[in-house]
Amino acid sequence: MIRRKRIMRNKLVKATLSLVLAASLVLTGAVPSVAGSAEAANDGSARAVSADSGTVNRSKMEKEHAEISKRAAEEGIVLLENENEVLPVAEGTKAAVFGTGSYASIKGGTGSGDVYNKYTITIYDGLQSAYRISNQTWWKNYINTFNAKKQQAASEKKSNDYVTFVKGSFGGADSFLAIDQPLSQADMDSAKANGVDTAFYTVSRTSGEGADRAIDKGEYYLSDVERANLELMAKNFDKTIVLLNVGGIVDTRFFEEIKGLDSLVLVSQAGMEGGTAVENILTGAVTPSGKLSDTWAVNYEDYPASKTIGDHDKDQEGYNANQEDYTEGIYVGYRYFDSFGIKPAYEFGYGKSYTDFAITPVSVEANANTVDVTVNVKNTGTVYSGKEVVQVYFSAPDGTMEKPYQELAGFAKTDVLAPGASQNLTVSYKTTEMSSYSEEKAAYIMEDGDYVIRVGNSSRNTKAAAVLTLAQDVITEQLSNQLEADKKLDELSAAGATSYSYAGEAAEIAAAKRIALAADSFKTVNNASDIDENAVTTYLTAEAAKDYTPAANEKVETVPAAPEGTKLIDVYKGTVSMESFIAGLTNKQMANIVNGISGADTSDATDWGSEANSVQGAAGETTGNYGETLGIPNTVEADGPAGVRVTEEADNATAFPIGTLLAQTWNIDILTEVGRAIGREMNEFGVTLWLAPGMNIHRDPMNGRNFEYYSEDPALTGFVGSCITAGVQSNPGVGVTIKHFITNNQETNRNGVNTSVSERALREIYLKGFEMVVKSAQPMAIMSSYNKVNGTYAAENFDLLESIPRGEWGFDGMVMTDWGAGGRAGVSGMMHAGNDLVMPGRTQERVVNALAGTPSHDLDKDKALILGDVQKCVGRVLTMIMRSLQFGRMYSEVEVKAHTSTYDNLATYLTSAKGGIVTKADEKADELEKKISELETTIGQLNKDLAAKDTQAQGATAAAQALQKQIESLQKQLGELKFTSQTVNLKKASGKKKSIAVSWKKISDAEGYEISYATKSNFKKAKKVSVGKKVSSTVKKLKAKQKYYVRVRAYKKVDGKKIYTQYSNVKTVKTK
Repeated sequence: MIRRKRIMRNKLVKATLSLVLAASLVLTGAVPSVAGSAEAANDGSARAVSADSGTVNRSKMEKEHAEISKRAAEEGIVLLENENEVLPVAEGTKAAVFGTGSYASIKGGTGSGDVYNKYTITIYDGLQSAYRISNQTWWKNYINTFNAKKQQAASEKKSNDYVTFVKGSFGGADSFLAIDQPLSQADMDSAKANGVDTAFYTVSRTSGEGADRAIDKGEYYLSDVERANLELMAKNFDKTIVLLNVGGIVDTRFFEEIKGLDSLVLVSQAGMEGGTAVENILTGAVTPSGKLSDTWAVNYEDYPASKTIGDHDKDQEGYNANQEDYTEGIYVGYRYFDSFGIKPAYEFGYGKSYTDFAITPVSVEANANTVDVTVNVKNTGTVYSGKEVVQVYFSAPDGTMEKPYQELAGFAKTDVLAPGASQNLTVSYKTTEMSSYSEEKAAYIMEDGDYVIRVGNSSRNTKAAAVLTLAQDVITEQLSNQLEADKKLDELSAAGATSYSYAGEAAEIAAAKRIALAADSFKTVNNASDIDENAVTTYLTAEAAKDYTPAANEKVETVPAAPEGTKLIDVYKGTVSMESFIAGLTNKQMANIVNGISGADTSDATDWGSEANSVQGAAGETTGNYGETLGIPNTVEADGPAGVRVTEEADNATAFPIGTLLAQTWNIDILTEVGRAIGREMNEFGVTLWLAPGMNIHRDPMNGRNFEYYSEDPALTGFVGSCITAGVQSNPGVGVTIKHFITNNQETNRNGVNTSVSERALREIYLKGFEMVVKSAQPMAIMSSYNKVNGTYAAENFDLLESIPRGEWGFDGMVMTDWGAGGRAGVSGMMHAGNDLVMPGRTQERVVNALAGTPSHDLDKDKALILGDVQKCVGRVLTMIMRSLQFGRMYSEVEVKAHTSTYDNLATYLTSAKGGIVTKADEKADELEKKISELETTIGQLNKDLAAKDTQAQGATAAAQALQKQIESLQKQLGELKFTSQTVNLKKASGKKKSIAVSWKKISDAEGYEISYATKSNFKKAKKVSVGKKVSSTVKKLKAKQKYYVRVRAYKKVDGKKIYTQYSNVKTVKTK
């Protein structure tokens, strides 16, 4: 009896967010000399110089990372509308292209979130590669004029009628934004000549650090010119596609209001390979699978913070530019829209595909530890392959605390599923993540009642899969209130509101499987911080302690004096304690260590983005004054979060898609790949700390830096940030700096605004993502924000920087200020609060004077500074340095490790397991196996009957023989099916002079291979070449400098007829 192996082995593949990733990319790349400017408190020592003899293949790395950037962009582009299935548009179609943003595409936002890169493939480049553009003459004239106007704007440093000039800030380059030009009917007539019926229009927007967006035409809304152009295009073309090249939410009502628009694609800001990603999505080479990470409202006014954020309430009585009340509380994003029954234009988690999927719950299992949700996803379409995202939500019961209608618990993304193929996914999450924070009890609590588990592909396309019941309240985590609101807030309440619902919801919930959670099986974890805010420990040698007078609450511990000539390597080796090493430092040395570069310079210079000298264009460094005397190398900090920002004169980095687009991938694998690539570049360029990821919540669409951040949802923010962090820190000696901690949710008056927020909202919404990253990936650093949090600047907020991250979460890294925040906060307050590093310095003299008891700051912020507070910060900065790649390059005996992998107590928030893909061929094979088994059973019964009767019943024997022939026929079909279900692995296709060299992996039982090549991705008019059994060949006599698409399949003959395997993956190659 035949027992076959499943054609696609049903192997369980798991991806977890415990995120202890191996250092799979261990590099020893050559870097520039680690050197920087001298500082005022310099002790005269020479700078440390370190260079590594190892090198990496820079060209190979750049290509690999560009490919990762492209794939991330493809997975994060969201198809919003596709009326009449206008998309995809076949490659080679003649089409018109409008919208000047097509040519002047925006790869990412401005300010410190910008990235220098060698090239950017624009949307126009992608469209030109894919289609025959019918209005090329118009574009030629426009491009010539635009470039001339751009040069004029650059020279004059001001805008003109074609270009909006935006001066670069915070180290970013100047920007030149294209202004759409009015189109005429004559332009339309020319573009649609000869029957052209398809047109594309790109709408571009940008924003950046230092300013919020505006509720104006040409920004959140279409400009009058854009709207008129779209109306004209819609009247003249049968198939119209609008591409949104935007970093955040824009008004989309125009799509319904302008008759004749067919498709709407959120391209977002897709990085340096964005144009290629757009090309692949529009032609159907890649099926869109991105999902929104925010709720897109019908009206901007629907957002709960829209009336007060920034200066939106400046015309209201009592307006205070320095005060922002977070009165929406926990009702942010879809939590608000769902709980208050407000219909969005596009809901959180939404995104269309070129195909259809059926999502069927298979099982839900739950206990006090985990909830496991298994679903089957099947591609029910007939044409396109694609990926789907399964999203799991929970609805917690109201009790003494209100709960939002639903909250995201976890998600998983399928592999590419061909039409008819299916895959099982299991999403597992911690049961206690369904807890809510009670300010009254200072604890996370699961209140008694029903917890509805919902499964679907968006927040408003789910089905109730199970109901978990809890008979009594359970305290899941005991804490202590640390960040209580500084004023009474009149927070939103959903009491009496009619929440979102859908037809059949109540019946679904009533019919769903019910699982009882035993209250006594939960354990209360006490994570309340035991850090005493008033206690300070100072380390002194016995000699120094003799004449030392401690301050109130200052505890002095005597430590052995470090031998003369002690260096930091001795601390690393364990021959000298960190406490002894620090006790031997002078006040000037400590002042320099807790300050970034620029010495005692307290000038008002604001060009902070280019101060690092060791790596040109990096954001800053730690001090390099003590390389020779103390063996302390300087480390380098570079901006993000769309790549590693260094100048073009130094090293060229990959410009990845913006943070919001990365979140729209909903794919932890590609996110981790992006992180690994960034860490690899840091290692190559000599950067220690990446000033990213940006973890702030999209409280409102008008925040100018939302493009840097991920989502309105804290869980999705935490999942994405954890993947990026673990990916970066899988590289040795480099780390991330999660920012901006916390409530930096507007750029307007970000330096002075006080954010008043309830502790519950802080913990459930604004702190949650940070908490997840710390507990699951241990970032090397945290950056405090500019603003005040409940009355205290973040940079000097002890509870925010010490009690919560260190006392509750177990944070083991360093805290730094945002650039320039030290100018408005007191050095005594910052050091005591655990803000370990002031960037980019400029408080050295203030630290020295405050330590001497003679504070000097003109804002009267500084108080007398306790020595132990500075020592604490010095120790954390030095610990970071000992973990750095620069420390390893200074000392060959140092084992530089991948930071995240050094922890064995990381939390697991999400586990996603993928079953094997079941194809149509698998289903057919199952049917054949079943038939063979049935026939074998019948034959066995006939043989038993013959043996029992001890007769040669000719009829029975003939029947058995006939059945045996059927079995042989079915076995033959099964063998053919197994062969034809295989896919050739095309390893390489490289362009040669008028030829293409192709190689592939061998297929068992193949009698030959067929190469198919064409100039169009749909392989229309493809040519085929049979090459026998060899696994490489060269296709000759091709056109020079022509792009070709290549694929391979195997064949063998059965009864004189060829049968074929599936085609291989397609490779694109250009001849020479």
